[in-house]
Amino acid sequence: MISSTILLTGATGLIGHHLVPALLEAGHRVRALHRPGSDTSYLPKNHEALELVQGDILDIFTLEEAMLG
Repeated sequence: MISSTILLTGATGLIGHHLVPALLEAGHRVRALHRPGSDTSYLPKNHEALELVQGDILDIFTLEEAMLG
């Protein structure tokens, strides 16, 4: 069962890359915001509840786009 969608900023950071799998396992949808060029290779691949969104929390336009829906 998939419950809420969580926007996770810093998904490729020290805490974020551990938090993504934990949130997915708990049944949440995760929209993971990461900066261009970030290493996303260790995030789960092809997970139906994971959406990777490229942007920067300091850029209001990419942050607003990440929060849509």
